[in-house]
Amino acid sequence: MAYQKENWNQQEPYKYWTNIEKNAPVSKHPGSIEFMDIVLKKIADEGLDAGLDRKFLKNTYNYILKKF
Repeated sequence: MAYQKENWNQQEPYKYWTNIEKNAPVSKHPGSIEFMDIVLKKIADEGLDAGLDRKFLKNTYNYILKKF
C-alpha cells in the first residue's frame, strides 16, 4: 500500500488494518489488536480529530487495561 495524497481518505488506515496488518503472521497482544480496532474504526467513522482525541484515547486505553 503506497501513500497517495490526492486519493487518501479517513477509511484507508482501517481498511489496511483489517485486511492486511491484523492478520499478518506476527504475534500481537489481543489488547493491542482490540485497541487498534476501536481507534481506527473511530477514525474511519468520525474523522482524525475524533479518533485521535486525547480523552477518547485515554478512555479506550483504560477500557483495554481493565479488560485484559
